[in-house]
Amino acid sequence: PEIVRVLTAFVDAHMDALSRGERLIGVEESLKGEIASAGRSHPIRGRVDLLYVREEAGGITLLRIEDLKYSKNPDRYRKYLREGILGEASFQLPVYAYLALEKLRGEGRRFSPRFRVEGQYTLLKNHGAQPKIETLLEEITDRKEKLFAGIDRLIEKVERGKFSPDPYPELEPCGFCDYGPLCRYPWTATETDET
Repeated sequence: PEIVRVLTAFVDAHMDALSRGERLIGVEESLKGEIASAGRSHPIRGRVDLLYVREEAGGITLLRIEDLKYSKNPDRYRKYLREGILGEASFQLPVYAYLALEKLRGEGRRFSPRFRVEGQYTLLKNHGAQPKIETLLEEITDRKEKLFAGIDRLIEKVERGKFSPDPYPELEPCGFCDYGPLCRYPWTATETDET
C-alpha cells in the first residue's frame, strides 16, 4: 500500500541523515522570531518538519532544514529553490533557516568555521528525487536583509488592503490552487472561463 511506501521513504531518508553523522534535534519544531526592515519590526513564526545538525569538536558544521512534501513531482518544488526566487517569492526555507539559526544562537551553540545551512524538500512519494539547496552562512546573512524586505513588502500590501494574487509567473503557483475557476488572475483563466 501507498502508506507503507511513504513511511519507508521517510525512514530511509532519516537513516541516510544518521549515516552522514547528522542528529535530529527537532520534529515539527515551532520557531518564532522577529524581523526588522525599513525601521519596522514584525513577528514571524514557522513550524519546521525536521531539523538536523552535524557537530564536531569545533561546533556545529551543518544545520539542515527538511520540509516533507506528500508529492512525487520534484519540478514543482525545485523551482522554489532557485537563486533569484529565494527570499523574493519563496519564503518557506529561508524563514525556517533564519529562525533555526536564531534559536541555536539563543541557546549559545557554537558554530564551526566550516558551518553551512542546507534546506531541503523531501518528496515522500518519490524518494531519491529530493530537490535541495545548500547555502553558506555568509549567504544566509547576506540574504537576511533581502528576506526581511520581501516579507515587509508583503505585509505592507496586506496593510493597504492590496493583497491580490501577484505570484511569480514562472513558479506557476496557480496550477494546484482550488480557486482557479473563481480567480481572474491572467494565467488561471481557461478557454471555457473566458467564453
